[in-house]
Amino acid sequence: MIPRLIRVSLVAVLSSTLLFIASAAGQVVAGGVGIGTTAPEAPLHVDQFTSGVAKGVGNSILKLDADGAMGFQMQDKSDALGRFWQFSNVSLNTIFRISRSGTGGTEFSLTDAGNLTIRGTLTQASDARFKTQIEPLGDVLSKLGRIRGVAYRSKTEQADEQSRRIGLLAQEVQAAFPELVLEDDEGILSVAYGNFTAVLLEAVKEQQRQNEQLAARLSAIEQQNQELRSKIATLDAALDRLESAVTATHR
Repeated sequence: MIPRLIRVSLVAVLSSTLLFIASAAGQVVAGGVGIGTTAPEAPLHVDQFTSGVAKGVGNSILKLDADGAMGFQMQDKSDALGRFWQFSNVSLNTIFRISRSGTGGTEFSLTDAGNLTIRGTLTQASDARFKTQIEPLGDVLSKLGRIRGVAYRSKTEQADEQSRRIGLLAQEVQAAFPELVLEDDEGILSVAYGNFTAVLLEAVKEQQRQNEQLAARLSAIEQQNQELRSKIATLDAALDRLESAVTATHR
């Protein structure tokens, strides 16, 4: 008969020991599994840190391989609606999602096509107390005139997955507002669409100022027209009197 619980305690003899399993005397639940550490601080503690030694890009601290099945999942089972975090490649092309098992809804998902969906509101830190060298935007309308809104299909997707999309071209945005464009290590450009709202806000205000100026000019022209109509009416009345006087003279 296989015992239900096996307690193992391996004491490291060499500092290079990679695996250390510890348990408190008589209290297995208080123990932990340490990989790369002899003092695990959690039920499973993986430590890849080595003081003064640089890690290569490919040195992953955790690697899990799966063949068409669930890649990795963590779940909070403290209640019936426990949230779970899932890495997968089989569920509607979703490679990562956060859900509540009892609600049937996904709170956060990322697909292999790069589409990110959240259920709640996406916010970005924007506290004025943490900003400096604040300057108002100016002359945004003329710059927006050089940026096109376009419809397109992505070259990076499979032909049967290329849905038609609407967006901007990063190169055009970069030429007008370089602060809204980021370039990665491979030279790929991306646009901070959320920050574009500041440009659109100032564009609306700039357009409003132009409209107000045009309205003021139109009002002034209307006033001038009214004055001209009044003068014309006065001249017409004077002309009528003159014609009446001439007619009376020739009788």
